[in-house]
Amino acid sequence: MIVVAIPRSGATRICMDLAERHNIKFLGEMSPRNMNDKLRLRKDLTHETRFEIKVTPEEYCKSIERDLNYISLCNYPGSNLLTADADYVVMRKNLKDCLYSWLNYVIKGGRLNGNDGVAKIEAFFMLKMLLDTAYGVITYCLHNDKEIIWYEDYFPNMNTRYNLIPDNWHKKLDAVCDEYDFVFNAHNELVKRYSV
Repeated sequence: MIVVAIPRSGATRICMDLAERHNIKFLGEMSPRNMNDKLRLRKDLTHETRFEIKVTPEEYCKSIERDLNYISLCNYPGSNLLTADADYVVMRKNLKDCLYSWLNYVIKGGRLNGNDGVAKIEAFFMLKMLLDTAYGVITYCLHNDKEIIWYEDYFPNMNTRYNLIPDNWHKKLDAVCDEYDFVFNAHNELVKRYSV
């Protein structure tokens, strides 16, 4: 089973629930780095779910082959290319909250320092890649009938805080959102069309 998601849309928890419901193994994010101890993200230290798994090369290959005994999360740049094959698509009705959540998450994980100029450039480059991928997922969903799991419907009482983002980053985030207004316009159309 493949779940395509815009990052920071609750898809890790949703995949954990789907794996339990279908009695299959959740392999985490479909990234080759999850096979390597040095490169894999330590979600057990930073992620809300504390979900952490090391994937074997065999499991990684089976996830690519869509083995029905596994569920994989695709939420990296380029995952939009798997949208047609996805069993589920996960995203938020409020796309800007994904961006806030992503920034907050990488700062919390120690990968970004709010005072580091290079880190700020890297963070906003990654946000633009996130929006590029989101645009592909959104566009596919606008033109095809795809089941979408909305974060706000799945987690109706969630009150997320984004308090780690430095104040001086908010203006830059607004500028990125203005630059990518076409993504937000397409997303708003999708929300109107498909949300409950």
